[in-house]
Amino acid sequence: MTDPTPTRTSAMAVTSVILGVLTIPSVFCCVGYLTGPLAVIFGIIGLVAVRNGEASEASKIMAWAGIICAGVAMVGYLVLNLTVLGGTFYQLGQLPVPR
Repeated sequence: MTDPTPTRTSAMAVTSVILGVLTIPSVFCCVGYLTGPLAVIFGIIGLVAVRNGEASEASKIMAWAGIICAGVAMVGYLVLNLTVLGGTFYQLGQLPVPR
């Protein structure tokens, strides 16, 4: 008797978790804005593969891990950029205006 659950791992889910984990440190070297959205896209494709029965449940966990890691890193990237830009604009407002 064969097992109806697939045992194949989705390559998209694996790619998502790898890119999601790489997004966290890459936030500080300005590459996070590239790897983060890619991790989310590949994670969604991996989740669709699990829903269609083409991949195992382990792929679902990996896809969600990639999406969550990328999401947390992208929020951190946004906060970091807003903090730096806010500080810059605040400092610019403090400079005397030449006459």
